[in-house]
Parts: sequence; structure tokens; C-alpha cells
Amino acid sequence: MNDDLGHQTGDTVLVAVAGALQAALPPGGAAIRWGGEEFLLLLPDQTPEQAHTRLHDMLGRVRTLRLPGVPPVTISAGLATLREAPSTLALIDLADRRLYEAKAAGRDRLTGPSIARNKDGLPDTPATTPDDARP
Repeated sequence: MNDDLGHQTGDTVLVAVAGALQAALPPGGAAIRWGGEEFLLLLPDQTPEQAHTRLHDMLGRVRTLRLPGVPPVTISAGLATLREAPSTLALIDLADRRLYEAKAAGRDRLTGPSIARNKDGLPDTPATTPDDARP
């Protein structure tokens, strides 16, 4: 975006994406700019299924952004959970690897752990978080 439309436009896009992400965070969640055009999202008290559903919602919110003079904006996401990694660094590394998998698979998608699906093909998200699902 910066190379084609300039840094000011790129910054406008980053601010709009950050706003879309912030609007979809759970209570206590955070969207943190991580590197040039990447965000690290903290989704506390979410099962993997709930996080998966929330991230798909975020992808949809970003797809609906309309900015003057800017082509359609999309994001890719790599989901990793605390149970999958022995340390914070390993968790971030796993999420980063999955992000690059999503980009390599065509962008505008989420890559993460296998998620149980219901009969409609949607993530099977329990209404509440059982105590044994929390890290």
C-alpha cells in the first residue's frame, strides 16, 4: 500500500484497520501494532472456537472498510492459543508462522488450530467457557 499510494494513505489504512479490530475485541482484549503492518491481538477468556469466530468477524469487518482512493482492504490472520506453546515467544512464533501460511494460501483468511465445526460448517462455539478450557 505504501509503495503504491504513499505512506500517508498507508497510515490511514492502518488506523482504519486498527479501529475495526478494536471494535471486535472481547472485554480486556487488545490490538497492538506489531511491526510495520501487523497487529498482535490478545483475546482473553476465549476458547479456540470463540477466538476463531471472533477473528472471522474481524476479517469481515475489515473487508467492509471503504476508504476514498484506496482499493479493497483485507487482512490475514494466524491464530495460536496458550495451550499450544510452552512460552510467550513460542506462542508469538506459532501465530507468526500461521500468519505466513494464511498469506501463502491466498491472503484474506485465517490459519490456526483445527476447530470443531457444527452441521452448518461453522465453528462449534460453546455459549460459555468451561473452566477446563481455560489455560
